[in-house]
Amino acid sequence: LSHNSVPHAEQYIKHGMILALQRWWQLPELSMSSHIPLLHTFQRLMELQESARVIADVSSASVEYLRRSSNFNEIRDVLETWRLRLPNVWDPLVVWSDVLAWRERIYTALLSAFHHFQDTNATMVHMCRKDKAWSRSLLASVARKQGLQSASMEVLSRGIPTTDLSAVGSLSTVQGFAEALLEMPDKADHMSGLQLMNSTDLTFSSSRDCAEVFRLKGSFLEKLGRSEEANIAFADAAKMHGPLSSVWVSWGCFCDRQHRSLQEQSTQQQQLQQQHVPPWLENAIICYLMGAATGSDDAKRSYLCRCLHLISDPDTKSDTRAPMVAFATNATKVALPAWLPWVSMLFTTLLFTSDVKMLGDLLGKLSLYAPQVVYYHLRT
Repeated sequence: LSHNSVPHAEQYIKHGMILALQRWWQLPELSMSSHIPLLHTFQRLMELQESARVIADVSSASVEYLRRSSNFNEIRDVLETWRLRLPNVWDPLVVWSDVLAWRERIYTALLSAFHHFQDTNATMVHMCRKDKAWSRSLLASVARKQGLQSASMEVLSRGIPTTDLSAVGSLSTVQGFAEALLEMPDKADHMSGLQLMNSTDLTFSSSRDCAEVFRLKGSFLEKLGRSEEANIAFADAAKMHGPLSSVWVSWGCFCDRQHRSLQEQSTQQQQLQQQHVPPWLENAIICYLMGAATGSDDAKRSYLCRCLHLISDPDTKSDTRAPMVAFATNATKVALPAWLPWVSMLFTTLLFTSDVKMLGDLLGKLSLYAPQVVYYHLRT
């Protein structure tokens, strides 16, 4: 396929399919682990077959045929299918690299074929650029989640030296590179990440992308020990795009860590800094609740448990009523179904707080929404 020898490639692909099927029938029926390598092989063979069709369509097309994007519906369907057909998250990085690296070669071949028709066939060029950058960012994200930070940075470093940061996908590549630098233990890497965020051109970026860049900037500033500047960066990110859940969660984690570090200080130091320290506890509660309100996945809603722990923590009982007021004011912004797993903890929190009415309002709404859930925990 790399040399446009599509007929020979199709013959080898068919022969590979036959051998893989023969091997499949030789495997035991009850052993699942022995089938996994063959499943990966089937995916590679399927994508080779689709790649052969794509290369055949492009190589045999005339100049007038390449000018019209409506002639490439089949190629568009293949690219959309590739976005959905991905390895499992727990699969080794080698499997992800084999699949995504081959796709990147196909994207490069398509971009070279449509290079002279960017004005008349901009749709295909836009799709190929976007999918190519997305594949690289996805591979780096998988490497980062598997703890392979150096591999993640190596993948993304191929996409960093771009002269046009307004191009599709380049900003997501920069963000992925910054996420990898955040996981590195060296302060020099954190300083490099901060410089990367400061040098990123946001002229043509959306408010969501700008907020994400400022969120990462705040995370780097926190790593470098510059808490005041980090707090300002997180606040700017929330102002730019309020519905972005990751901003609120990162800001809440930052405030929570600042509150815990303040608690570890001696009583004398706390009294000296009391006039100048922001209300970290109240800010953490508000940010966690806003993150749960704007987020949709269970990972962000799990921070509701942390909020209930903060308002019932014995170490904060001597403080003012501000934490409970912050909780009661913003708890109603969270969808009621998100509170259902924490009904028992809401009842437990009543034992550690004197502001029963504030929690009672939330429990009253939950009893109207899901009376059986509330009644079950009352019985137990």
